[in-house]
Parts: sequence; C-alpha cells; structure tokens
Amino acid sequence: MNSEPAPSAPPDAARPTRAFADDWQEWHRRHEEARADRHGFLAVAGLHWLTAEPQRFPGVPGEWRTGTDGPVVTLADDEEIVVDGRRIRKRHQFGVIAERAGITVEIDGGVLEVARRDGRDILRPRRPDHPLRTRYRGTATFPPAERWVLQGRSCRSSVPGPPRSALPWRGSSTSTTRPAGSSSASTGCR
Repeated sequence: MNSEPAPSAPPDAARPTRAFADDWQEWHRRHEEARADRHGFLAVAGLHWLTAEPQRFPGVPGEWRTGTDGPVVTLADDEEIVVDGRRIRKRHQFGVIAERAGITVEIDGGVLEVARRDGRDILRPRRPDHPLRTRYRGTATFPPAERWVLQGRSCRSSVPGPPRSALPWRGSSTSTTRPAGSSSASTGCR
C-alpha cells in the first residue's frame, strides 16, 4: 500500500492535507483490524436463514427454527452451546431479536452470530480458521484525496428482504431487482 500519489496524477492533485490523510489512515487501520479479527467479517463461514421448520446446518450444533417468539435451538445429547457464559444443553429460546441486533454464541471451533436482518432471523457461524480470513493480506488502496469525498445519505429500504438495486448487474436476466410495483419512493429515503 503506497501513500504516494500515482505517477500520472498532477503534482498536487492527489496530495491530501496531512490531517485528512492521518484521519483516513487511522480509520482504514481500524477497519482492516475489525474485518480480519478472529471473529470478524472475514471469519463468516456461512449465512443461514431460519424458518418455522426445524433444520440443521453444517458445522452448527443443534436443530434451529424461528417463530413469533424468536429463534429456538434444540440440541442433541452430545451437543452444547455457550450463551452469556452459560453452557446450554437440550433447548434454548433466544427470544425476539431486534432488527440489526444479534447475540454471539460460543460453539466448538468458533462463534455463532444469531441475528435479525431484513425482518428475518439468521445464523452466521464465524470461524478463525476460515480460509477467507487466514489468506487475507489487506485491502489495497489509493492514497486518500479530499477531492474524492462526497456528501451522501444512506436510507434503509421499507421493503423487507435482501438488498435491492435499481440498476441491473451485468449478465442479469432482469432489468431491475426491485419488486414489481415498487419505486424509489418505497425506499423511505426522501
């Protein structure tokens, strides 16, 4: 990661002010550290959406389901999880989890995030030995430049479900990924 401007850039065009560059470097360092943490985003080894039907997932102890009272796990005799420092065997009711919130559960070989995203309960096992994490060598960056800073606003969609884009991805067979009858007004961003 080089902090000098690209050779083709005009002499002062990419030179940030020292304070801006220092702030950005510190933000980037913290972001990289969190991403590569032993249980950080790069340790995520799966994404499992819970349903009312009990189901098992690879590398995750127990049979999982969800309902109006939140996620429930039923464990076999040889299985256990640790929730808030307590060893759990048999069955555990997590209760309703707030949107964007989660509970970290200890499992053999890592942790399990039990969370709520887009109105649905999910499981995300996180393993320190996940190849994406162990092979990660950092994110290459360009030198920070204040001229690239844009003001913007991010608004959550009011339509439940996975993230959507108003623009089709290359190779997509559909012209839009928005649900029929929706418009940008349905995003809740005004």
